[in-house]
Amino acid sequence: MMKRICFLFYFLLIFTSSFAQTFTASTDFSSVPINQSFDVVYELKGANSTRFVRPDFEPFRVIGQQSYTGGGMTVIINNKVINDGSNSQKWIFTLLPTKVGTFTIPPAKVLVDNKWLESNSLSIKVTQAGSPSSNKSQASKSNTQSNKSENIPQLEDGEIFLKAEVNKSNVYLGEPVILNYYIYTRVDVRQYGINKTPSFKGFWSENLIDNNTNAKTTEKIINGKRYVVAHIRSIALYPQETGNLKVDPLEVEAIIVRPVARRDPFDVFDDFFNDPFNFDPFSMFSPSLITQPEKITLKSNPIQIHVNPLPDGAPASFSNAVGNFTVSASLENDRCFLGENIVYNLLISGKGNLPLINPPQFQLPDNFQVFDPEIKDAFTKSNSGISGTRTFKYIINPLNAGSYTIPPLEFSFFSISDGKYITVKTPEFNIQVFDPGNANKNSQVAITNLKDDIQYITPILSLSIFDKLIFNKLFAILLFIIPLLLIILVSIFYRKRLKILADFTLQKQKKADREAGKRLKYAYKFMKENNSKQFFEQLLSALWQFISDKYVIPLSKLNIDSAKEIMKEHNVDESVIDELLAFIKECQMYAYAPTNSSVDLSYFYKRAFEFIRKKI
Repeated sequence: MMKRICFLFYFLLIFTSSFAQTFTASTDFSSVPINQSFDVVYELKGANSTRFVRPDFEPFRVIGQQSYTGGGMTVIINNKVINDGSNSQKWIFTLLPTKVGTFTIPPAKVLVDNKWLESNSLSIKVTQAGSPSSNKSQASKSNTQSNKSENIPQLEDGEIFLKAEVNKSNVYLGEPVILNYYIYTRVDVRQYGINKTPSFKGFWSENLIDNNTNAKTTEKIINGKRYVVAHIRSIALYPQETGNLKVDPLEVEAIIVRPVARRDPFDVFDDFFNDPFNFDPFSMFSPSLITQPEKITLKSNPIQIHVNPLPDGAPASFSNAVGNFTVSASLENDRCFLGENIVYNLLISGKGNLPLINPPQFQLPDNFQVFDPEIKDAFTKSNSGISGTRTFKYIINPLNAGSYTIPPLEFSFFSISDGKYITVKTPEFNIQVFDPGNANKNSQVAITNLKDDIQYITPILSLSIFDKLIFNKLFAILLFIIPLLLIILVSIFYRKRLKILADFTLQKQKKADREAGKRLKYAYKFMKENNSKQFFEQLLSALWQFISDKYVIPLSKLNIDSAKEIMKEHNVDESVIDELLAFIKECQMYAYAPTNSSVDLSYFYKRAFEFIRKKI
């Protein structure tokens, strides 16, 4: 009987949630001082979106953002995770005011089943000083208190609780901390789902466990009592600030069942619905007991983490890499003509804050141009953290011919195990850059000598064998003139080709389409693999590199403002410029936000293809 009640409850939960699609914006504060940051949360309930369009937050500055899918109930049947359809999607932005006044944050938009939903707007008052004013009303507090039923007996202390644990609480800046959440229970848990996640202020966070995987369960004896322990979440936290940082509690909603009476042992009808193979990892009660469902909210303990600054004396090549790493480098080619590129690959592998490692900077002579590197990651996530490789692909363009040496590239990191800075160097590489103009001069000398040889051979045409027939004379003349004309035509074509190769600007413009096509192929590959992070990185790389090549502006000087100005100078339609830059901002949001599997990657691929092939 109890199982039929649970399944009926689950069915009604799915049925009602399918009609409740809401998209709301909220914040905890209505007034904040100018130096106080705050969070704005956009939440979609009852549906999954394929696109999210953030509003213009001016005059607030975005200093952090994250997104996740969760918040719905999770039913465990036959040890399998089943979603009830009411999962929510959240987009959280941490904002910092830049001036005093009362401002309105316009609505955000999400695309659900080819229809746009719009959130409410928010009004925030920014004061010069003081403390933030809460946005929560007393009415909501009284409603919450009235929802507690006096008829349901209270749980005994320690029957079920949510616990947060970290592998270390005293770390260096950038040193990863592994945060785990466990449900300890002595009652039967039928459903559970994350209701409220911490904002992790002061940390960069990476989820280590897929939210759709089954929770791993174990048993523990605490004070002589047996508990079933479910590991429900694991997160890697990378501190970005020093001092004492606090991780707020995680809230989980759960539906539990407790015995209220013994079932009639002669009730054969109920036994018919009792599946002996239906293994519930949380089930603790005999089928002969009658149980009653109850919805509860679990709240984890807060966590305090002390973050120490890194020691003084950091090398100049240190760029916040913390962990244990090895470095290797290689060239894809060590010789080229002027106008062509040298490709330099730097591979950093190991364990630590790999997602936050910045590209090491080259120290090259002025006659080299180095573009911002393309980044490729191959990470492995586990309960112990993140390990793997990060590859930086540098494009080096020589501006003068000659023999050069690419000096060693230095990479420094702070070793947690050794407690000191370690600097490693890549080997130096010798390269050869050829001047196409020299090849052109050699061709002219060869042609001149060939003409002299032909003039010397010309008297052979007066041989007696050709004096008899005019046809034979014409044939003999053509036999020598046609090759000469072909040589001259090839020489002219070759000279033009060398001139094009020597013209760096023209060469970059001609290569723009070809290079963009290559990067779009990489993006297409990641789209098929549903790897959204790598997909958006390749898409952004294709767009920025195309603008750089077509309008001959170095990638190091290219940003939203400079791109807008250079395209205006080339008479690109202003509406197209605004549309392109808005598209790039949207791609950047998805590229640097946590992975969201619900994004329609094919939509972004088609739009990028249209911009490159048709619009710009």
